Amino acid sequence: MRWRWSRGLYRTLPLLLALGGAAMPARAQSPAVRGDSAAGPLFSRRDAWVAVGFVAATVAALPLDEIVAHNLQLPQNQNEPGLVRVSAVFRDLADPGTLYIGGGLYAAGILFHDASLADMGVHASEALALASVAGFVLKGAVGRPLPRQANADADSYKFGRGIRVDGNWQAFPSGHTLAAFSIASAVTAEAMDRWPSRGMLVGALMYGSATASGISRLYNNAHWVSDVIFGAGIGIFSGIKTVQYDHAHPDNWLNRMMLHGAVSPDARGGVDVGLHFTTGAGSGR
Repeated sequence: MRWRWSRGLYRTLPLLLALGGAAMPARAQSPAVRGDSAAGPLFSRRDAWVAVGFVAATVAALPLDEIVAHNLQLPQNQNEPGLVRVSAVFRDLADPGTLYIGGGLYAAGILFHDASLADMGVHASEALALASVAGFVLKGAVGRPLPRQANADADSYKFGRGIRVDGNWQAFPSGHTLAAFSIASAVTAEAMDRWPSRGMLVGALMYGSATASGISRLYNNAHWVSDVIFGAGIGIFSGIKTVQYDHAHPDNWLNRMMLHGAVSPDARGGVDVGLHFTTGAGSGR
């Protein structure tokens, strides 16, 4: 396999790979994720600087959007069977895979009476929902063309154009990327809180997979580099802040509703699935 590298592509791929570690300091220093019920405000000055960093990275990538898209679509890259297969795997991991990850963790937690898995599944799914809503609103409002369109202009934006049902004007941000990073950041934050000795391994696997999902969208000519970077930022913030809020407010209505399920055998050889509701200070994690 031969790659035709340009300066733009050479500079951009390390930037994408660095996204996997972007949230590690924020997560490690979050008092709510450490289980401190007396945590401070949900958003801090440090969060603002991290957000500025993602915006700056997105802006810095704008001149590289068309360069990277062109290089990745060269025949010697697109005709490589291994890249095609790997790209498909990580594309599907982001969508619909993220739905199965969150739902699967929750179902396993309820089935095996494991509160940690159920908690992780609920919060990961909640982060995915929040990130997806944010992405949906931005896609519709920004109206940026997908790079796979004929003569697509990466600098073309039109407010509200992304509402069109054909989906050809919904490039910004990348929905697959924000979904993958929302699950990755939420699951990693939960793992760091519950199993600190294994949290770094979980983070490496989750963020590495999310980064690969973002790169697959570039390889598939479905998004520009800046779409992927901003999508990663949305996903990371959604995951970290969801876990931070839920751990600081363990008795919120979603936790009370979802984290008290039970699965048990019935007299006919089947299973009974139910939820019981509790109130008060003792119903948290």
